[in-house]
Amino acid sequence: MTPCGYEDFLAVLKVGVAAPYYLTQQFLPYFNSGGCVVNLSSTRAVQSQENTESYTAAKGGVAALTHAMAVSLAGRVRVNAIAPGWIDTGAYYREGYVPGDSPADRRQHPSGRIGVPEDIAALSQRLSRRHFSIGADGIICICAPVTAGADAMMRIFNADGSEGKMCGNGIRCVAEWLYTHGTAKPKLAIDTLSGLKTVARMGEGLWQVEMGTYTAMAAALPAVNMGEGPLVDLPLQVEENLWRVTCISVGNPHCVTIVPDVDSLKLEEIGPAFEHHANFPERINTEFVQVVDATHLKMRVWERGSGETWACGTGTCATVAALTELGLCPAGEDVHVQLRGGELIIRVLPDKKLLMTGSAVTVCEGIAEV
Repeated sequence: MTPCGYEDFLAVLKVGVAAPYYLTQQFLPYFNSGGCVVNLSSTRAVQSQENTESYTAAKGGVAALTHAMAVSLAGRVRVNAIAPGWIDTGAYYREGYVPGDSPADRRQHPSGRIGVPEDIAALSQRLSRRHFSIGADGIICICAPVTAGADAMMRIFNADGSEGKMCGNGIRCVAEWLYTHGTAKPKLAIDTLSGLKTVARMGEGLWQVEMGTYTAMAAALPAVNMGEGPLVDLPLQVEENLWRVTCISVGNPHCVTIVPDVDSLKLEEIGPAFEHHANFPERINTEFVQVVDATHLKMRVWERGSGETWACGTGTCATVAALTELGLCPAGEDVHVQLRGGELIIRVLPDKKLLMTGSAVTVCEGIAEV
């Protein structure tokens, strides 16, 4: 054991465990709903080396602290920890530094090399990005199918706990998971609460979804005080402003409105008023769309139960359907829709059927404690 004195041992714990706790405590009043804490643990927390007692205790403490903080701050701030292996920091404090690791050292790491501080920085950035990382707008459960011959059933739960009927982006993620976990079929049949959907693999991580048909009739949304439909290019009073809207159901309800500039919108102020409008008794998803040209759109979406999300497959389909109804987008052609989270391609087929093409990328895999 290391001949570490009592005060020295406590000093390591103060820096390694107490400091992250108190820093988070001090910053807590300033976190918004997208806040994220990334602590730094180490593989030493679970894989000890001789004469590292104080360091190992501190890093084990960070791992336990991260679990506790994640539970305490659930729903407000995401808390994660990075536990790296060997990190060579020599270049940061010695000019002309030459790494001294051996081939045997490198063989201990699956990557075949010793890590550098940039590796931790890059992972920390990825963990901190709510819309692209393990932060999420909801949870998808992959269940046993209910339709004979189907491969699975998808159930999706929004951030507020409500259950959604369908999620165009979610179903591509389900398809990618099924494909990479033993169901490597070029076409997959997936049950949803809005019916059976067929998903076809178009390339590496690229999926095309047969989204079914759309309708603009009030009963399908449902919508009240707006007539029976089609609900195309109608006025809607939302608080103090009058909007022109087109309402579309693609298995779940959407309200689409055209704006001159989507980037300037204060969606956190506008979105809730649409979502809870009295005309939509089951609430509504709202798409704000800027027309670039007939086959290129920019869009932002406020989803019922989740707030603004950076991508929405059903919302993108509803948007192209609405603009097709308005005569602004051509039926039978690919329409490219740019969202904050990437691009989706939508095509309106005969009989108001919809095709959606987009990617699905695995960010990470792990075990969640609930």
